[in-house]
Amino acid sequence: MNILILNNGVLAKVGMSGSDRTTIHWSKLFSEEHTVFMMAPTFIKSRFSWANRFFGLEMKEGPLSVLDYVFYRPYLGIKKMREIKKSKEKIEVVYSSSDLVPDSIPAIALKLMSSDVKWISNLHLIAPSPFKGFNKIHKKGFHIPSFRELYYYFTQTIIILLMRQFAHFVIVCNHIDKEKLIKKGFTNEQVLITHVAPEWNEINQIDTDKIDKQYDVCFIARFHPQKGYEDLFQAWAIISKQFKQAKLVMIGDIPTDILAQKLKQYGIDDSRVDFLGFVDGLEKYRKIAQSKVLLFPSSYESFGMVAVEGQACKVPVVAYNLPFFDTVYPKGMIRIDKVGDVKTLAEKVMLLLENEALRHQIAIEAYDNAKRFDFRYTAEDISRSFQNIVEIGGG
Repeated sequence: MNILILNNGVLAKVGMSGSDRTTIHWSKLFSEEHTVFMMAPTFIKSRFSWANRFFGLEMKEGPLSVLDYVFYRPYLGIKKMREIKKSKEKIEVVYSSSDLVPDSIPAIALKLMSSDVKWISNLHLIAPSPFKGFNKIHKKGFHIPSFRELYYYFTQTIIILLMRQFAHFVIVCNHIDKEKLIKKGFTNEQVLITHVAPEWNEINQIDTDKIDKQYDVCFIARFHPQKGYEDLFQAWAIISKQFKQAKLVMIGDIPTDILAQKLKQYGIDDSRVDFLGFVDGLEKYRKIAQSKVLLFPSSYESFGMVAVEGQACKVPVVAYNLPFFDTVYPKGMIRIDKVGDVKTLAEKVMLLLENEALRHQIAIEAYDNAKRFDFRYTAEDISRSFQNIVEIGGG
């Protein structure tokens, strides 16, 4: 089977969203049984060295204007689709790695050019109302939306309507998102739940039972409102006052000037914060494993890949209790009921730092929970679904 995978929404080589990461793992696993073609910006071509063919979009790296992102990137994608249509390559499945305009519009274009092509889309995260935002979704009151939030919400709303019309099925990460799509008119069969996973091949290279714990707390996240950076700084200010020698390791893409400003604002000693920037692969997992606790203060998630990565490294996780966590993280995680309750968040971290026996117990439960998730299992499920829709046929 010939599968064309679109990953056109990427803005930079450094840093990765959850949907970008799953695209890398799934496409590599798909290539073991199928012919995989990739379409993506040329500056990330190295991520997909196993692809049978790479259709590169020549575009600049870094932030783009709305016009570039909404019109120019999709235009380049559609142009490539026309080339593919004219070539001898017979594409049976086109897979959009996200609901973003540069991934979705070219896929729809190919579907309209070739009615026998099956369109599958990943919907990694359903955006909250822009008038609640990522931080007020669990609170009373309204949020004044930014242009970016309005753009994301309304373009996603349009793309979801197009998915309902043209997509053979949509992939989501949890049952709540599936229920939301069904309420929007999708059929039960049209929505497939799959889970993300840690990279076990890399984690298994680390002796997590004997590794030296150099850090008290680990935090990993993109610099985004939903990821809880503000909560992190407030919680760490409390923790570091009680534990005078405690050390925090941060992995992420927060600008260094903002980081310095926040440390100063909350009176945090920068010598006790080890900021590493973007770190991936084995080194990222080693830093997690070297930590006693993983702090995960996100206010809005579809799965929370960092949390399961922490669990896989046998590190207990402290997080806010998001709606779907009962099914995804039933154990191995201390959950705080009220999102934004920074005081309790800090107290639970300190409880684990003080109580080694409890920390060890939850670490065992965490690892046991993480073992349920494997990219190979989910890739096999998706691949079977691909095969089924191709065999059934139809538009």
